Amino acid sequence: MNIIIWGAGQYGERVINYINRINESHKLFEIECVIDSSPIKTGDFFHGSIIRDVTYIEDSETDIVIAVKYDNEIKEFLNSTYKGKYYTFYEFVIIKQPLLDMVKTIDSIAGVGLKNEIKDVYNFLSLKNKNYKEKREILGPVRTLSCASQVYYEDLFKADNEIELDKAIESRCRNKIAFYYTKISNGGVQRVLSQLLKKLIDFSYELVMICSQKDKEIDEYELPKSVKKYYITDFEESPYESMMSLAKILIDEKIDLFCDNRGPETKNYYYCQLAHLLNIKYCVELHNNNRLFKGNEKVNQLRLRYVDNVITLSDDDKNYWSNLLSCECLFIPNQVEVHNDYKVRESNTGIIIWVGRIENSIKKVVDSIEVIRLVVTSGIDIRLKIIGTGDEGILGEIQNKILQYGLENYVELCGFHEDVSQYYKEADAILVTSKVESFSMVMAEGMSYGVPVVMYELPYLEIVKENKGIISVKQGNVEALAQSIIDIEKNPLYRYQLSLNAKEGIEKFSNNDSLNKWIEIFSS
Repeated sequence: MNIIIWGAGQYGERVINYINRINESHKLFEIECVIDSSPIKTGDFFHGSIIRDVTYIEDSETDIVIAVKYDNEIKEFLNSTYKGKYYTFYEFVIIKQPLLDMVKTIDSIAGVGLKNEIKDVYNFLSLKNKNYKEKREILGPVRTLSCASQVYYEDLFKADNEIELDKAIESRCRNKIAFYYTKISNGGVQRVLSQLLKKLIDFSYELVMICSQKDKEIDEYELPKSVKKYYITDFEESPYESMMSLAKILIDEKIDLFCDNRGPETKNYYYCQLAHLLNIKYCVELHNNNRLFKGNEKVNQLRLRYVDNVITLSDDDKNYWSNLLSCECLFIPNQVEVHNDYKVRESNTGIIIWVGRIENSIKKVVDSIEVIRLVVTSGIDIRLKIIGTGDEGILGEIQNKILQYGLENYVELCGFHEDVSQYYKEADAILVTSKVESFSMVMAEGMSYGVPVVMYELPYLEIVKENKGIISVKQGNVEALAQSIIDIEKNPLYRYQLSLNAKEGIEKFSNNDSLNKWIEIFSS
């Protein structure tokens, strides 16, 4: 069955993802092309399909045109020019072909979950003259909320006017805790989560880890054997199916508290409503600094409006969210293990390390290559080791830079390593090129081994406030970063003193009461 999709934007992307889900098990649909009203896009490709202008439809007899958003002008145009069947997809507003007729045509071959999703959403919309309470009585509370998430999605203001809140969550001791993050591999958040779960197991909590993606190329961080691991449908792929799969886990596992480690995002609003519907406390730990969200205050207020607790990694973030939200915001820094048994080296090795998820929009990893180029040009014998991984695009860009500057003997891409301790032990310094961080476990772990940090200034970081073993320069000043490394390599005694200071500066984060604060949240 051939399909034309009208809309080459975010909703068009959702439709294509939806169709791909259907085609995974049975090849039902072939996307003929994508239509966009803007002539500028004509001839480009959108997720593998060519973009054509609206005149393409005039003589088309393609089976179905899916307009991703309901629009009267599009409706009139299709009524007057298009000879086939059509309906809008995103809002499920049926124009000619009833959606249930389509369900019947694929009933014998489409997956059960997909059929349920289409039928439930259709039934939800067919009850448009019923209030939310009446819809819940007919469809059931979880299905109604799941349908609402699919229909309203990012239109949270409309959703908030429709969805009726459940009663406040009762205070009680919570022993069954579920944590959510997209995946549990390749990243600082994932590493912190895996370490937190290992510590909480010692306090006899029953723990569940929920993810929506599984990395096929990188091993996941090891979790304690007693931690149950589940995978749900990604909310961006299908809000309905994400909600339904999450609800089943929360109910079957009798979860008392759900800690979401992604946010602020649209799904926080719906996941929170689902948790409260099931009398489960819902907390969000924010791993990104508030500077990434400036200008989106109104929508973020709504995304986190009903959250029971927000956990931040700095006082700076705590103050920001406390002023924006009505819930209790708590500052719980990551706990760091200081390796007192490791003796700081007095001699230099000529090795600098960059550690983290390899990307350039926030981490600015390409700047590290520019820095090393300047250090090498100065005559210093140096080696940069980049530990981590990223997508093919950014890895290719780094490789091209290395070849362009002739740095093949000076830069090594070491790939992802769950245990980075060997690299910390041999490093003269950690190079941090990020423009934003929330806590930076890379800095903390490195300093715990006595490794100095050379970085772009991030004065709001809790670690930086101690200003011990850290050299900060203005954002984007690669020359100053390079000079700082040159100074370290030319003077081993200077580097040694920085190392002692780094270990001293991180000491307070090994003695914090982070676990006690988590336990307080679980007990309220």
